[in-house]
Amino acid sequence: MPPETLLRTAMLPYLEKYNFVISAAGIRYGSVAYIAFGQGLLQRHSGRAETTKYPVEIEFGSDRWKLVHDASILVDSEICDQDAVRKILAKYLVGKKVIDIVVTGNESRIEFDSHTFLISEISYDPASGFLYSFQAENEPAWETVDGILLQT
Repeated sequence: MPPETLLRTAMLPYLEKYNFVISAAGIRYGSVAYIAFGQGLLQRHSGRAETTKYPVEIEFGSDRWKLVHDASILVDSEICDQDAVRKILAKYLVGKKVIDIVVTGNESRIEFDSHTFLISEISYDPASGFLYSFQAENEPAWETVDGILLQT
């Protein structure tokens, strides 16, 4: 099965429940971009800040990612101002619909309505990171580097 078919098959049925509309977007762990679907619930943690957990989450942990709107790069994983990145991701992604998922080699792109793309890329030398991490409520999580290998 081609990578893009596998990703579509794995993710899109979970997004359909939310009409493919993003309810939250931001960054975690310094530079990992995420999009989330559904109502977020606060989770308390002993000794650290609360976090928000969503029914469905996709994280982009690649070596490089960028948000492109109308052929212009709005923000990428190289930006150091985390608050600015969060604001830009929220402004351009929250309320938008996922239209398509395409994987070619070491690059993937999620297309949203309004000519917006979140593009992520893995460096093969040295190999590192993951292309996507996908988590759905009451389901095992998985990660993929090449769109084919799914690890739970």
